[in-house]
Amino acid sequence: MRGGRAIKAEYIVTRQNLIDGRRHDDVIHQTYDLRTAKFFSDIPYRQLLPKRIEGLPVVGVAAHQKPPNLRGRANMLTMVQAAGIAAALCARQDVHPLDVDVKQVQRVLCDSGVVLGSAERVEQLLDSQ
Repeated sequence: MRGGRAIKAEYIVTRQNLIDGRRHDDVIHQTYDLRTAKFFSDIPYRQLLPKRIEGLPVVGVAAHQKPPNLRGRANMLTMVQAAGIAAALCARQDVHPLDVDVKQVQRVLCDSGVVLGSAERVEQLLDSQ
C-alpha cells in the first residue's frame, strides 16, 4: 500500500498534471484536494495499462510512479473498479485492455456513482465518439 515498484504506463500522471488540473478524455477518476474541497485533476484509464505487457491492467500503487502520491483509498477503489469493468468488457468482447471502449467503462463508473466531472463534461465525454 505504501510503495514499491510501479509500471511504466501508457500515460504517467505527474505532479505537474495535478498542479495544472490536467483533464483526460479517458478519465476514470478525479483526484480530490482535501484542503480546498475541490476535484482538481483526472486519472486516465491509460494509467492502468503497462507499456510493454498486453492484457494486464495494473492497479494500486503499482499503477503509478511516485511522486505524486495517488495511494488514497478513493483513488485505489476507483482504479480497481475501472480495471474490473474493463476486464469484464474485454472478456465479453474478446479485446485487449488497450482496445476496450473507455466510454463503456466510464458509463458503468458513472452509473455506480463515480464522479468524472461536471454533468456537462460527463455528457460531452460519453456522447463524443
